[in-house]
Amino acid sequence: MADEHTLNFYEAARFQYAVARLMVKLIQFRDTGKFHSKISNKGNKNILLKPHADGCFDISIIAPLAISAKDAFLEASLSEMISYLLERIIGKSSNSEISEAIRANVTLTDVLGKQTEYSNEQISKAMDIIENQQIENSKLNREIIDYYKERASEKERENEILKNKLIGEKVNEIFEKKLISMATPLLKEIAVPLRSSAENFQIISGTGKSQRSLLYLNRKMASKIENETTDENISLLLCDIVQYNKESGWGKVRALNRDELISFSIPRDIKERIQGNIIRDMRKDKVYAQAYIVRDKAKQPYRLIIVGILETPTS
Repeated sequence: MADEHTLNFYEAARFQYAVARLMVKLIQFRDTGKFHSKISNKGNKNILLKPHADGCFDISIIAPLAISAKDAFLEASLSEMISYLLERIIGKSSNSEISEAIRANVTLTDVLGKQTEYSNEQISKAMDIIENQQIENSKLNREIIDYYKERASEKERENEILKNKLIGEKVNEIFEKKLISMATPLLKEIAVPLRSSAENFQIISGTGKSQRSLLYLNRKMASKIENETTDENISLLLCDIVQYNKESGWGKVRALNRDELISFSIPRDIKERIQGNIIRDMRKDKVYAQAYIVRDKAKQPYRLIIVGILETPTS
């Protein structure tokens, strides 16, 4: 395979991981006469990886096609499956965060006006301005460009999910729980280089003009992922839906006996099915929501991923 300029990705990655651990432990032993069974951030020796191109570490993989539809458990592309998982693990960018970045940019506020928080329509306009290069990048702050890339990735994930609605039908709650439990710690590992080595990370699917970014992270975005833990089981929560944006699938609720509002998002493949119920139930004081609770580093509820709305009992 190496003669043909390819390697088995899993074998190569395991090799790279094993060599990295070996080198760190050897240096630990060389320096102190002992080494640690676990390699912490403090004990991680500064062994460097050289780039394939200046300033960029591009790891390209070629995934095998799915086996025949009649034999496969799930007829889906890797891009569709990754998008399905990311919708359930990665939080969406909030309007308040993007509003703050817009306010810090004079060129954009000249177009949109200066406000405390911008509406979804105004934010969409700002994203269109950046996409169509109506303002030079040199006149935009790095933060707003990063939010644009994050929003663009969110849209691409939604497009991937809408291509294959069979995933939601085939992957029941039990399978979903297993997938989230498996993928969450690995996503945290993916984000580790953003602590100090890199400024951003992307998962890109396709080649040439068909390339699409399914995930974009900068250091700030990655730190949230590293500090978050998603509950394996779905919780049934009695909550008051205070705010909801039907375009982005993002909103806020009052729940868990807390005074402050908790943000929530809805996976794109579920959004069409439950959005009508959410808009209807915003008129009610309380509604039952089925949700994964995402917790912060202190294990406190940080945000919700709502996957279902149930009828509120009348008595």
